[in-house]
Amino acid sequence: MPLRTHAALLKGFKESSEMSTRGTDSVPVVDFSAYSLEKHIPDEKTLQKLVDDIHNAFTTIGFVYLKNTGCPPQVIKDAFRKSKAFFDLNEGVKLKHRRGDILPKSNFGYVEMEQEG
Repeated sequence: MPLRTHAALLKGFKESSEMSTRGTDSVPVVDFSAYSLEKHIPDEKTLQKLVDDIHNAFTTIGFVYLKNTGCPPQVIKDAFRKSKAFFDLNEGVKLKHRRGDILPKSNFGYVEMEQEG
């Protein structure tokens, strides 16, 4: 399956303000501006909403799309490009980087399709 572009990924995402009313069929978009790289002292109320939104996303969906992080766009583009390059590799190469093979009980590495759950 080809990697969708950044813009295509955003089309199906929901804004974090809708998180409490949406189903579990899409990845939520969470505004990270309350604690972005540009902030030195976050507003406590806004930061708590950010914490709640991220917690909700990870405990209901398991994924989150962060916007307004302050991360340079080129860094994000490079990460998507490198991710696509990895997933375009044949299965045998990806399996050399299987989760747990490098460090037992680690939480990083490649996981085959339909093996998480």
